[in-house]
Amino acid sequence: MNEVRAVGTRVEDLKGFRGSIRYVGSVGSTQGEWLGIEWDDASRGKHNGTHNGIHYFEAAPLGGSFVRVSKIKSGKGIREAVEDRYGSKHADEEFRPEDILEIQRGMKASLFEIVGMDKVRQAQKDYGKLNVISLRNMCVQFIDGDLKDFMPNVMSLDLGENLLHSWDEVFYIIKDLSHLKYLCVSENRLLTPRKSLPLPSLKEVRLKGNELRGVLPSFQPMNRRLSPRQTTIAMLGRITILNGTEIDRQERIGAEIDYWKMFGLDYIEAKKKDTSFFKPSSSLRGDCSNAWKRIRNKKVPLTMTIKALKILSKKLFKAPNLKDMELSYTTEKSKDVSIPLDDDMREISYFGVINETAKSRIVLSALYLGTGGKERELLGSFLNNPFKPRTRILLDFFRGTRLNSDNVSSCSFLSPLLEYSSKTRVSLYQTPLLRGFLKQLSPQRYNETIGLQHIKVYVFDNSVIISGANLSDDYFTNRQDRYIIIDDCEELADFFEELIDIIADFSYEMKSNNRLEWSGRTTNIEDNRDLYMSEFKERMNDFLSVKRICNEEFDTYSNEWFRCRLHELWNWLLQF
Repeated sequence: MNEVRAVGTRVEDLKGFRGSIRYVGSVGSTQGEWLGIEWDDASRGKHNGTHNGIHYFEAAPLGGSFVRVSKIKSGKGIREAVEDRYGSKHADEEFRPEDILEIQRGMKASLFEIVGMDKVRQAQKDYGKLNVISLRNMCVQFIDGDLKDFMPNVMSLDLGENLLHSWDEVFYIIKDLSHLKYLCVSENRLLTPRKSLPLPSLKEVRLKGNELRGVLPSFQPMNRRLSPRQTTIAMLGRITILNGTEIDRQERIGAEIDYWKMFGLDYIEAKKKDTSFFKPSSSLRGDCSNAWKRIRNKKVPLTMTIKALKILSKKLFKAPNLKDMELSYTTEKSKDVSIPLDDDMREISYFGVINETAKSRIVLSALYLGTGGKERELLGSFLNNPFKPRTRILLDFFRGTRLNSDNVSSCSFLSPLLEYSSKTRVSLYQTPLLRGFLKQLSPQRYNETIGLQHIKVYVFDNSVIISGANLSDDYFTNRQDRYIIIDDCEELADFFEELIDIIADFSYEMKSNNRLEWSGRTTNIEDNRDLYMSEFKERMNDFLSVKRICNEEFDTYSNEWFRCRLHELWNWLLQF
């Protein structure tokens, strides 16, 4: 069960790339044993499993390659991973005084200290008392012994992003852990089992990133269902308050859109068969393409307000009044996505049209990106852009990877962008104050008190938006925040793009399948913090020095120009 050379085994190489073994044996006239790997990243390999005219295994055109066993990391058993994470491995690891001092400065809290670590370690070493165990991304590959007596009281087990490949191993885990209620095996590339698995005690299973055909008939994948609140709102058109929370117009529209996306085809099929089907409420209006029976082509500036656009539309189509007029926009590429233009005082660019018209670059830097309805519209506007501009997105590491109740993070939400264009780069900056054992120890939400990436700037071609708002539904709808729009300023747009690129070089980078890797352009923050900070400081000083020289030259030129104009004005006045 722990043999790394078995065909079908999931492996990870020394650079962090993952794949599945498809062949074991000799290759051509070479000596020794080779592993034929089908990589998860289809561009990682060198061929499709065929070498020198001999076909060894199936893979994508550039998704396969041969490697030696020495180039593959050793997978871990579950027990070994538990001991590494919760055992005595870090018993002698203490925080350096300079680490504590740096955290104090970062938090502006001179009294900050870490106490009781010996008690924490002692409690964690008693595996029999652990109720929650997280082994995410620890190269767990097999079961290395009995789990029933090793960790008998586990109720929640996270095995996401590991190297498990067999549902049989999942079954053995469940069978041994009688108290297990929550299990996450997401992103393991588990193959479809030969038969359904009995899961009598589990209440929740996370299965994203695995083959699910015919497996777990009593479960529905979490990312393919509506929440109870969304379903209730979509089906009850007159309800205004649910569970003590008011339902605003945007939430209703979002719920109904999701409902129709999930059940729309079923509704059409049911109508053909004269079968009853529960329709959602009618906040969403039908297509009115035949209402005027004519199309008018008109170019309008993105700075035009919605009210001005309504006045223009009234003149063009001789509409009776503005009060009942409802406008929306869609694109030729995505005709089924319609975004309502429902705020008269907003400019057209506010509703995301600017994303679809950017030709050369889009740069977004924020604390995090939300995952709601407005954010889906924003993502859709990126995907609908026919120009496929160079796109840079920078988020905070801890906020960007935090999962919501539907097991979705900013990272996973943005994954379609990486598949859409090779010119897209999604980076997550991690503060150097949080690394190593402190990074593992600090719970979510609390780690934000130590340090964050908080630059909020948005660049579209040569237009720059500087704001205090994050890219989340709250800021789109319910909150007011300041923002400054600077149009057609190439120098400023270049400055922010270069700044974001530098920070991205010192950050984690999102790859396919929601995998995070160090950018590879600088020293890894986890390897050597001091060298990392030295390189970062030097790079930023060089960047700012160049910009400072440019500004001084510009100021000198501006002063000389002003002096000349003043002299000309004085000479002109002397004529009178």
